[in-house]
Amino acid sequence: MISLGLACLLALAPPTTEGSASVSTSNASSASGSIDKGDVRLGLNGGLFSYTILTSSDEVAGVETRSSVHQWGLGFTGLGAPTAGGTAMFGWTAGYAITPNIEVGGNLSLAFGGGRFTSEVGDMSTEAQFDRTFATWIQPYFHYNMQVAKPLVLVFEASVGFLYGHANSPPDAMVEARQRTLAPTFGPGVGLNFFLTKNASIDLMFNYNFGLLSEQSVVDTTTADADINAHLIMFRLGTSIWMGGNK
Repeated sequence: MISLGLACLLALAPPTTEGSASVSTSNASSASGSIDKGDVRLGLNGGLFSYTILTSSDEVAGVETRSSVHQWGLGFTGLGAPTAGGTAMFGWTAGYAITPNIEVGGNLSLAFGGGRFTSEVGDMSTEAQFDRTFATWIQPYFHYNMQVAKPLVLVFEASVGFLYGHANSPPDAMVEARQRTLAPTFGPGVGLNFFLTKNASIDLMFNYNFGLLSEQSVVDTTTADADINAHLIMFRLGTSIWMGGNK
């Protein structure tokens, strides 16, 4: 009789706390966030720090010139010709997770700023000032995402892109100057996505890009065409919203 009574009580009892704990654990883990198949990513980012090396070997008016410029700054340096001074850069990111590990997408970046440009031909040196610098940079990318811990994803990036920039001297400048730059770029990167929730992450990316800059500069009445090798190291900080998938 006692056995029959215990059996009835067990049959009428609510689900065990073990089942409830598994549901709670599942909810907690999903809240911490991860990248799922089918996720759509929309993000904003900006340049924190950059270091640029620009090297060129040109011939102007029959005189061969060589230059090497090293720049660093908060934001983005090296847009256009060898320029002393930085630009503020911000951008948008859109991506799609084909699998939890593979993401494809692109960055669109805009930059504004100014600085100084020094042109050396033989023993002559001419300096020009720019206050209206603008550039746009389009970068399709491939990401391999690796889940390190539940809220943390390690990102390996490969990107190609195209950069266009132009700069003009101020209207009251002593020396009139103009620049135009076109450049294909490519390079690797590594970064972290830290998920604050299952739909939002803070993103840090470290990139190296190599660019072949084709540049035309006009300083007063002197026009110079140059091919410049650009090496750009850059840190970006951003935030992303993740939608779709299993979100």
